[in-house]
Amino acid sequence: MGSSGRVRLLCLLAGWLLFCAVPARAADLRYLQLGAGPSGEHAFVLGGLIASVLSNPPGLRPCGEGGVCGVPGLIVVASGAEDGVATLRRLGAGSFDAALADADMAALAARGAGPFAGRAEPSLRALGRVGDDVLQVVVRAGSGLRRLADLKGRRVAVGARGSASAYHAGLLLAAAGLDGRVRLRALRGPEAADALAAGRLDAVILTDALPSPAVAAVAEHLKIALLPLPPSVSAVLRRRDPLLRPAQIPAGAYPGQTEGAATLAVGLDLLVSARLPEALAGAMCAALWHPDSRAFLAQSHAGLPDPAQAAEGLGVPLHEGARRCYAGEAVPAPERATP
Repeated sequence: MGSSGRVRLLCLLAGWLLFCAVPARAADLRYLQLGAGPSGEHAFVLGGLIASVLSNPPGLRPCGEGGVCGVPGLIVVASGAEDGVATLRRLGAGSFDAALADADMAALAARGAGPFAGRAEPSLRALGRVGDDVLQVVVRAGSGLRRLADLKGRRVAVGARGSASAYHAGLLLAAAGLDGRVRLRALRGPEAADALAAGRLDAVILTDALPSPAVAAVAEHLKIALLPLPPSVSAVLRRRDPLLRPAQIPAGAYPGQTEGAATLAVGLDLLVSARLPEALAGAMCAALWHPDSRAFLAQSHAGLPDPAQAAEGLGVPLHEGARRCYAGEAVPAPERATP
């Protein structure tokens, strides 16, 4: 089967034949802004990669012929974001068209709970899970800190205010009986990792992909260790946050890290608003999971799930267009944008 035949078959299987058959024109360009994580976090890098596979401006080679397999006429621009709360607020308000966020943060935003208390964001919808963020407690190897209980009285970075790291660190410290018993520092991942290396911190608690870019950079010249979460603490955390699930940080996840650590992980979701047209949401879903797109993403993002699992463990409902995409139902092609 030739490349054009493979593309046609893929479109039929996904239910998007009409969409795939219509080429984009320059006058039909549509721009979307994707809120990624802060610089120094994996979500920031992943946001740029996802923007690349969703975009398909005129003049590029066709999908299947060495070109991109994005949505014809769509250009997605990834933008850095201050923190998880601000990102989801901007998505709810419409200043972002899409965003990356942890599933439990999205669920809290939709309910108006936790750091989103006072104003819910009920319009949030998911296009799918695109990875996992892992709860990590990082210390200097040889520091004598081997258990969570050893953090009592220590200087601990817990993420910037409003971040997923800050939310998860708060849950973790409370579950471990350390709430109010550590010296908190509100530092983002890169700043916290640098402070750990400089001896200004004893530990860093963060939620990021594995490996976290900030931790990996420090581990190149500082031997680190990761503290395991005791089963009793993990059980409390999962009761309070059911979207957390057991995970294992293997030895060697970071340079010089010789011991693994039991921990918890949460899905990293690609979110949009319910206001996004159904056909466009479906086309974005199909473009995201096209085999060529998956191969491109996997080069720099090892945590990409199988499409069959991408609709599991979400914090908010699937957008109807994405639901139809995963179900293989055909929908009309996206309407042409008006410049």
